[in-house]
Formats: sequence, structure tokens, C-alpha cells
Amino acid sequence: MLSLTNRAVLAGSLALATLAGLAPTANAGDDCRWEMKITRKALVSNTFEVELWAHFPDDAHAFMRSVLDVQTSGVDWFDFGDCLLGGQFAEPGLVSGDDVVGIDVGQSHFPPAMIFADTANPIRVWCREFEAKTGAPYRSVLASTDLFRYYIDASSSETQTCTPIEALRHVFVNPIVIDDWIAATFEDTIGIPRGDGLLLEAEGTAVPEIGAALTDETASWSPGSQFEHTINVNRMPLAATFELDWFPWWQTPGRLREGLSASMTKTATPGGPPVIEVTPDFGDVGVRRVPSRLILDGTRVGDPILGAGAAITLFNPCFELTWCYVLNTNDQLVLVLKCEDPFDIEIGGRRYTVDTIELDPQQAPGTVGGMDRAEVRATGTSTIEITGAGFTGSCVADCDGSGELNIFDFLCFQNRFATGDPAADIDGDGSLTIFDFLAFQNAFAAGCP
Repeated sequence: MLSLTNRAVLAGSLALATLAGLAPTANAGDDCRWEMKITRKALVSNTFEVELWAHFPDDAHAFMRSVLDVQTSGVDWFDFGDCLLGGQFAEPGLVSGDDVVGIDVGQSHFPPAMIFADTANPIRVWCREFEAKTGAPYRSVLASTDLFRYYIDASSSETQTCTPIEALRHVFVNPIVIDDWIAATFEDTIGIPRGDGLLLEAEGTAVPEIGAALTDETASWSPGSQFEHTINVNRMPLAATFELDWFPWWQTPGRLREGLSASMTKTATPGGPPVIEVTPDFGDVGVRRVPSRLILDGTRVGDPILGAGAAITLFNPCFELTWCYVLNTNDQLVLVLKCEDPFDIEIGGRRYTVDTIELDPQQAPGTVGGMDRAEVRATGTSTIEITGAGFTGSCVADCDGSGELNIFDFLCFQNRFATGDPAADIDGDGSLTIFDFLAFQNAFAAGCP
């Protein structure tokens, strides 16, 4: 990887003086919020370590104190660990049923007595382990806060109270491990690993509903990251309906539990092959009309807006439709449907030939930090075949994909921008502007793992 100095010099070769007076964009770092990190102790273990990290406003000095509970169900808590934040307050909480209540953690900051708080942001304040009992396919773990305070500046002990964004995460119990991703089947569903994928079948003769949740617990989410799952639509019977749901790690108020949804139904056509109706629903996150971008061979061919309840009709799509949950450079969510080969679609009475459809909830920058899980359910069929899934990461700055950062990445980006390639939309706002140059410059200066 290039050194930071060399990257900065190269980045400076882009003339962006016109941006000098622009105000910074607010992001999740301006809020108080919890970050919950959950680590499975071993590949097939049902024992997990939970860490709570406190984020406070960027212009504040240090974390001061929090009183909170950690709520879940169907678990046994044990082991306080050695990561409790010390100082004036250090109560790890008491186990009450499935919850840990009365956690009280904090630190002192009193400059006249030469007592100084740790200014790390975020700062780890609490950890503990639990073992999930058998039963439901996954467990939810929620931070519920009574008090959150931070020190305003370095020179005094003055504090400020805020209402933090709570953290909610899920962990799978007895997961099916397939390559780098895992699945948890729902009630009345049997999961059978098959190659890189998973065959879901109804248990018994009744077919009320079958399905599974999918995730990658080891995914390190960063701009350009995506989690894919591919569904074999050739095995979808006519009139069967697949319900798809994606649940992000929301980092802004009011987005704790809501997700994005879509349904797929195969329908017969007179004298022709079946078509697939895809109906996205982003109503739970406040988006009634869904902006979309239609792409063929990397070139945008349309950007229609789907009204509430409107569907996309797919004609002759590939047998394996791939859904991707993607983070752009501003930690904004984009949902992508793609095929290896072009296919025809109809939106609002107009036909297009595409290979990729991007559905954009248009959330604020910093809204999400990754994906908690995807869920696939079906009615009207006894079989779902997920032919592949998994996490892929990419580095925005490595435009030419060479594995190193140099002047050719700038030339690659400039060529994409000049030709209107959607890949040049680095800031994810749906249009190519000078801000994409700035976003690429920042990504280049930051470097790639």
C-alpha cells in the first residue's frame, strides 16, 4: 500500500480549490450512540462475547457516565470479563432473568486534581459473555439506556446529557456454516448445504411457510462492501411468493428495528415464458417512492422512480438472480438486483434492457454501518434454493483493481466520470458532480487495507 505522504501528494494533484469553503456534512459521529460488537467464541459455538462502545459528539471531550440495561431472551449470562470501564463508576450490572440490569459505568475528569478522563471516541465501557439456549433460530441483544453523559471540554468537569441511539444486534443459534457465511432456518424448514449454497425444504407435508436468515458475522463493513445472496428462480413455481427482508445496523434515530423489504412472484404469460414481478417496499424506513438506477454494461440507461406499491416486471432473467446489500462511501444503503446476462424489465409501462437494478432508499450519510442479516421466506412452495451467498469487500480508491494505489487509479476514475459510468458516483447521491471528485480524493488519501 502507498504511504500516506505519497497518497496525499497524488491526491493534491486533483484541483479542487473550489471546494475550500464548503461546510462539512453531518454524520452519525455527531450523535450519542452505542456500538455493540458481538463475537462468537468459536465457529460452531453458541457462546458469545458482547462489547458496548460509547460514541459521543465529536466536539465533546470525553465519555462521562452511562446507566443502562442489556436485554435479550433465551440466554445464560456469565463472566464479567476484564473490560469494565474503571473510575468513579464501575457497576457491571446484575443478571435478572435473561437481562443484565443496572449497568453503571463511567470515569472521572477533574483537572484541578490532575485527574483526566480517557478521551477515546468510541470508548469500550462494558463486556460480558452469554450462551444462547436452544430454541428460536436467532437471539436479539438490545442496549436500553437510562442515562448517558459526556464531558464538554478538557478544562472543566462540566457535563452534558444526551439521548443515545440504542444498539440492536442479532446472533444465530446452531447456525448452518457454509463457506464464509451462515444461515439459521425458520420453523418447519430444513436446511441442506449444497456446494456454495443452501437448499431449504419444508419439514413434513404441510407448507405454511419456509425460510431462513443469512449473514456473515465476520464481515468488516466499509465503503464498497456488499453481502450477496443468489436465488434460483428457475425452481420457483408459478404463483409462489418469495418475501425478502434486509436488516441494517442503523446508526441514526428512529431506525432501530426497521428494514427493507421486497417480494418476488412468478406469473404466467399467455403464449410466452413466465415473468417475475419484483415489488420493493421501503415504507418502514420512511421511503414511499423508491428511486432506481437501471444499468447495462456499466452505463446508466434510466432512473425511474417507483411509486408506493409499484412493481418491476422481469422478462427472461437469468435463472440465478443475485441480490446485494451495498454500502457506498457515505455509509448509505443501496439495494442491488443483478444478473450475469442482460434481461428486459418493465417499469411504469416502459421497457428497458439491463443487467443491474439499483434501488436507493436515499438515507442520510452515516445512517448505517453494515448488515445484521437478510431473510428469505416463501409461501406456495416447499423448496427454496439459495445457490450462493457471502460477503465481498472492495476498495473505492483502487479504481483499476490492480491491488495498489497510483496515478492510474486517478485516470481510471476520471475516465469513468467523463463517460458517465455509475461507478464514478462515489458519494452515492445518484449524480456525478464535483463532490464525487472530493470523495474519491479522500478515499485515495485514506488508502486501502
